[in-house]
Amino acid sequence: IVVAETGVPPAARAIVDTDLSDYQPIIRSMSAVNQSAKKFITQNEANVEQRARVTLRAWTTLFESLRSCCVSKASLLSFELYEVCALDRQGVSGGYFDGPLAWRILLERIEGDGERSEQDKKFYSTALKWQEGNKLANGVSQQEYQKRAFAFVQYIMPNLAQKFEANDASEYILALMPEELYEAGQRVKFSAKMVGRFLDHKYLIRLCGEEVFKKQKASGPQPTFIAFETLGGHPLELMAMAVGVEGLQTASGYHGGSRGGPPHPAFAGVGKTWCPKCPHNNNSCICDPYNTKSPPPSVYLNTNRWKELMSLRDRNGAGESPPFTPKPVPKPSAESIKKYQDIMAKRNNSRRGDKKDKDKKAAPEGAATGGVAANTDSLESFFEGLR
Repeated sequence: IVVAETGVPPAARAIVDTDLSDYQPIIRSMSAVNQSAKKFITQNEANVEQRARVTLRAWTTLFESLRSCCVSKASLLSFELYEVCALDRQGVSGGYFDGPLAWRILLERIEGDGERSEQDKKFYSTALKWQEGNKLANGVSQQEYQKRAFAFVQYIMPNLAQKFEANDASEYILALMPEELYEAGQRVKFSAKMVGRFLDHKYLIRLCGEEVFKKQKASGPQPTFIAFETLGGHPLELMAMAVGVEGLQTASGYHGGSRGGPPHPAFAGVGKTWCPKCPHNNNSCICDPYNTKSPPPSVYLNTNRWKELMSLRDRNGAGESPPFTPKPVPKPSAESIKKYQDIMAKRNNSRRGDKKDKDKKAAPEGAATGGVAANTDSLESFFEGLR
């Protein structure tokens, strides 16, 4: 509390500087005193650095404690705290965070008159719409159902701008069950009402989970996709947690709900145009700042063109909200580069008419040359199409 309210940890207050005012009148006349003064000056300078380290560590510890309290119930707020309180944005290296600032933000959110941000409100309404529009398939596992139901109770329902009544929430929990279990859901509803626990959401989820378990199939869960328009620019990792789907991913291949993903919101390229030639046939663009696939050798080996594409990719990343620096694109494999170079070498040879006699005998006059040219042209077009 002391650190949160004052910003100064007790350990930093315990580091006391030496008052040098007593040394000033005689500092020029006495060499011994002069040497002592230099030692004190050096010690005071070291104290400044030590106080800074102690303070930053205390701030970061406070931040981690406050943010951990928000993760389960206010996931988007925890993400906002991470973004706002990171001191590296102010040029302070070392991974420190402004704990007192996080404290003030939480106090304003809990006790103050400040309203929730529109982004915060839309995040949970988006999560609710996604759940409503992506019903669980028949044969889904009990674990998948319970994850989604508990996500609604723990994350979505408490943070919606328009609150759910307890009875409506119970009906929603029943509606989350697969379509084939509608009658089972009605039996659960009747049973829960008979014992007076229909409004006990955790109890209701447990009963529904038992019904889902009876119909679940042995096959593992399938990947769950979300379109960019549905994501609405919100953090994909947090959205995966909020809707209760561990394998949530975009069509571009990024998975949500894992700690190894990108640390920025709006992790999706679907629905956006990143270059003048978008959309591409394979729904992948080199200029997409979220795309980290290896480029075609024909593009990578064209140095000037490659620099232009990477420059556009960096600008696309800077234009996101919040802006970020895209991860480096891995170069094509040595095998694919060699294969492309061999193809281009054959193509150039065919154009110069440097074909060997055995190639001429393998086909009628002009057919061999034309065939190689056609094949290499189509293959180069294939590489170009991967752009």
